[in-house]
Order: sequence, then C-alpha cells, then structure tokens
Amino acid sequence: MSASAAGGPRRRRVVLLSPQDAARVARGEMTEEDEENARRRGIDALTEARARREDAPGGGSANDARLRAEVPPHWS
Repeated sequence: MSASAAGGPRRRRVVLLSPQDAARVARGEMTEEDEENARRRGIDALTEARARREDAPGGGSANDARLRAEVPPHWS
C-alpha cells in the first residue's frame, strides 16, 4: 500500500524547467512538452500524414506513382 493510499504525506513531483519553458509558464502558457502532448491528442495519425504530404515538396503523387509502378503482377 502506498503512503498516499494509507493517508500519509503525498509526494510532489519536482520538474526542472528549461529557461524557455520557465518563460512560457510565467506568461501562463503550457510548456513545450505539454503543448506537444495536447497537439498529439487532438490529431490522429491519418490527418497528420495528410498534412505532411501536402507540405512535402513535389507532393505525394510522385511517390504514389512510383509505388503503383512497383506493384507485383499478382496484386493487380
């Protein structure tokens, strides 16, 4: 049984913030790690992959064409 479950003193987690994160917290913003975690919870893998494809130079169609050309005959 843990100390907090037994009614004992509860331990607090101490985190050393980087200077950038300390400035963010002072402004009332989330730390970089917390912001990234919130972003990841709000977006699914497919949406993220589509966004990356749109940002990529040359677009995703060049890769799709290459992959279609490499399809084995028994898959067609």
